[in-house]
Amino acid sequence: MLIAIDSQQEYVPARLAQAGDHYRCPACQQPVQLRQGTVIQPYFAHQAGTSCHAFSEGESQTHLAGKVQLFRYLSQWGTVTLEPVLPSINQRPDLLLCRGQQRLAVEYQCSPITNPRLTERNRGYARAGIEVIWILGPRYFQKQLRTRTVLRFLHQDQLTFYLPDRQVFVHRGGFEKADFQRLRFSQVVNQQPFTVVHQRPLIRLNIDRQRQKIALQLLQGRVNPRLVNYLYQEGRRLTQVPNWVLMGRNFGLKVANWHFRLVVLLWLERLGPGAGFQIDNLQQVLQSYFWPGFLAVEAVITGLLQELVDLKYLVLEEGRYRIKKLPAWQQ
Repeated sequence: MLIAIDSQQEYVPARLAQAGDHYRCPACQQPVQLRQGTVIQPYFAHQAGTSCHAFSEGESQTHLAGKVQLFRYLSQWGTVTLEPVLPSINQRPDLLLCRGQQRLAVEYQCSPITNPRLTERNRGYARAGIEVIWILGPRYFQKQLRTRTVLRFLHQDQLTFYLPDRQVFVHRGGFEKADFQRLRFSQVVNQQPFTVVHQRPLIRLNIDRQRQKIALQLLQGRVNPRLVNYLYQEGRRLTQVPNWVLMGRNFGLKVANWHFRLVVLLWLERLGPGAGFQIDNLQQVLQSYFWPGFLAVEAVITGLLQELVDLKYLVLEEGRYRIKKLPAWQQ
């Protein structure tokens, strides 16, 4: 164990501890002894016979410091236990926050974790009726995260980091992904473990630039050939798509926003002006275009249809959409 509590109730790293002072384990509150030498790194050890599982062997200083600091922050919100053993699912979260009948497992993830392992742990907590939040460490914060990585750790549509060296939380929300741009988001930095990010990022779209980028992708053979061939048979070219197709900024898609919107447009064209449909009909068509784990599929599709209603292309009548007209292709 690399950190303990001194007589002043302060957290002290083993490398800064003084021999002869009295220290206690932050988890079980039992006395611990400082062990140090000329070869080994200083550390704290429980007395023989003490049963405490709060600190795993081999964990990094960053993970350990973050876990202890999170214990302090979360204690303001309820009863917190460090690495409790959950026999029913054979798992041990970094921290468990209890507020009445509600239980929240907090995993402080500083190192890479495989998808199967992440899924296994999430399913275990679900079986036990425990909500889980993954708080990411500095290693993740310093990276430019891709959509798939963000989706793995989202909690209530937000991503939370904790930086133990600065002792601050970083909350990211309002994720949006415009074509040919990096993933954008709004960010709040504070000392609160739970914060709702209300603001959305400001994204500027350049329709002409997007057409140029798509033309370049066509030349490079980076566009789905089935889509290109379909348009060719219909006497159309990809670079002539309506402006509406190039106005997307949805997060959570496997394909580019222009591709997603073009699929919607082609589906509406097959139905034709005057035809009606329900949102479930379109959702079945589009479901496969979202990354697994993305929970806002219906919200994205509803927003897309509302956009078409606002532009007078669709009419919503008693829960059913009717096509008035369709966006015009470029000449």
